[in-house]
Amino acid sequence: MAIVAKLAACVVIAGGASCGLLVIRQHRIDAANQMSITHRRLLAHEQRSWKLRVAIHERLRQDRVAALATALESETGEALVPLLLEECDLVELDADRFASANPQRPEASPRIAETP
Repeated sequence: MAIVAKLAACVVIAGGASCGLLVIRQHRIDAANQMSITHRRLLAHEQRSWKLRVAIHERLRQDRVAALATALESETGEALVPLLLEECDLVELDADRFASANPQRPEASPRIAETP
């Protein structure tokens, strides 16, 4: 009778261990599935982002922007002035380095570039 109890206990323990391993395995499979779904969503978002970037780039071509500016000028009656800066810097934060690189400009304090 003791042998049967020991055998039953071994079977129950082995069954419990195998069920535990199956649960762990299923969690790993579910985690891999969620990672795959998340990766696919990430790729879809990247593709959509690139498509939007291309669409924005196509809409902001120089000739289209000029046509929109002309249309806006004709609607409002005001002349639009482009905001082009000579050095493409609104604020020179590293003025000391800039002043040492350009000796013809002796000022060393940060300044705001003037727009036309």
